Amino acid sequence: GGGATAAGSGGVAPEVLGARKRLLAITLQLQRLPPTATTAQFGQLLGESPLGASNMTTLLVHLKRRQRWRQAVTLLEYARQQPEQILATTHYNLVISACSRNAPRRALDLFHRMRDKQELPYDGVSYNAAMSAASQAGELELVLQLLDDLIAEPNMEATTISYNIAITACSKNRDWQNALLLFRRMEMQGVDRNTITYTAAIQACAECGQVDKALTLFNYMEVAAVARSPVTYAVAISGCTRCGEWEQGLQIFNDLVANGVEPDTVIYNAAISACEKGQLVDQALSLLEEMESRGLRLSQVTFGSAIAACEKGGRFQEAVDLLQRMDRTRGVKRNVLAYSSAISACGKAGTWQKAIELLREMEAYHVEPNTITYNAAIQACERASQWQEAIALFEEMKARNLPADTITYNALVRACERGGQWQLAFDYMKQMPTEERTADSSVFE
Repeated sequence: GGGATAAGSGGVAPEVLGARKRLLAITLQLQRLPPTATTAQFGQLLGESPLGASNMTTLLVHLKRRQRWRQAVTLLEYARQQPEQILATTHYNLVISACSRNAPRRALDLFHRMRDKQELPYDGVSYNAAMSAASQAGELELVLQLLDDLIAEPNMEATTISYNIAITACSKNRDWQNALLLFRRMEMQGVDRNTITYTAAIQACAECGQVDKALTLFNYMEVAAVARSPVTYAVAISGCTRCGEWEQGLQIFNDLVANGVEPDTVIYNAAISACEKGQLVDQALSLLEEMESRGLRLSQVTFGSAIAACEKGGRFQEAVDLLQRMDRTRGVKRNVLAYSSAISACGKAGTWQKAIELLREMEAYHVEPNTITYNAAIQACERASQWQEAIALFEEMKARNLPADTITYNALVRACERGGQWQLAFDYMKQMPTEERTADSSVFE
């Protein structure tokens, strides 16, 4: 009978199977524990049987995957309190990594305990996890310091992953100089530079307006035989667009299609955004249809960029149609950006009633208007010489505690001027903050 059982279970002994099932049950129970659970509660859950280093690893891996960082920290504390010490460097690394995204300070504290209080030996993985946490906390100097410390460690090496974390942190902090310094240092140290390395360096340059450097890196990838990912293409296209080089961005898109690369949602979104900047409405709409015909997911970003393109090109009906189409697209909801662009498109086309109608329907779709939304609606009224409607919208803004800016006041002043309400225009001019009034006194000239 025993042989049949083992064979039926793929040759695994019944006691091993029982232990696995028990571990799986404990894993699920740990995930369900509240974030405030204590080490005592963990003890009750784990029972009498010893935890063991291997089981500890399994539990922490599961908690990390499920983003249960608080439970991971408590499990680590529970293990530290046990008479038999089972904790290894791997366990600390897993908990630091689990904390790095949502609790970066806790992650850095754990690394400090490993390295500076010498609770356990640390390694390159510990450094990488700590660097990720420092990056998440927005502490670029600490990221660079940790990288230098890692390089200085006698028995450790900074890997491609280590440098990628640091270059990505530079990109997030708009520090292209340090990003390129690290990129060059990798070559000098003989560390492989991969797709992530190049993409992060390209993004760092593009974010800071260094579009020539970004494109040099992008083109050099071919020479270095480093594959470009969809993210690389999207970053390069978006970088060009942001720097006013939208034609170059669209050229990259056309080249990748010509070279047989299948664009994904992110690449298409970047290309539609480039069309928006170039006021190429038909091309933007054509790309959106192409996405749908290829079965790609249309996102809020896709619709937002396409509606903004319609707004720039003065095509209000298409903008409104796209806004309504968002509801019919799986996983997409109307948002404030899409509404603001559609309202602005209506205003530019002189259909101020439609602009206000869109503003009014936002509540039904649970979308909160912001200053930009109201500015678009006030400008729509101003263009149509509807000064009373413009003032009513301004009063609504104040009631919602939305801050008015230069655009708001300029639109109000012009609306009152067009309606011959000179005193009101002057009153709104006086309400404008001093520095803005000085800069925009031309409305009366």
